[in-house]
Amino acid sequence: MLAYNNFERPTLNQIKSHPWMKGPVPSQQDVEHAMSMLKSKFIQKEVQQTSSSLRTKNSEIRNRPLAKSFKDYAIFCIKTNNVHALMKGYLVLAKIWFQSWGRYILRCQYCRKKG
Repeated sequence: MLAYNNFERPTLNQIKSHPWMKGPVPSQQDVEHAMSMLKSKFIQKEVQQTSSSLRTKNSEIRNRPLAKSFKDYAIFCIKTNNVHALMKGYLVLAKIWFQSWGRYILRCQYCRKKG
C-alpha cells in the first residue's frame, strides 16, 4: 500500500482478501479495556522503577562518608540536586563566620578599652 509506484500497490480486492482484513474486529469497549490495562501496567512498572532507583540513590547517599570541607559538601549537594541541604549548609557556614567575626570585633574593642 505504501509503494511509490502505483502499479506495485495492491488493489482494493487484494486488500479485502488479506487475512488481516478477514479476522475478528474488536469492539470499542474491548479496545478501551485493553488500552487501560496496558496503561495501568505501564504506570505500575514506572512507579516500581522510580521507587527502586530512589531507594538505591538514598542508600548510596547514606553510605557515603561525610564531606571533609564545605566545598566537598556543596559539590555533593549540587550533584544530588539537594538544594535544601545546600542552603542549610550555607546558613550554618554564615553563622560560624559571623560568630568568629563577632568574637574578633569584641576582642579588638576590648583591647582598645584596656590600652
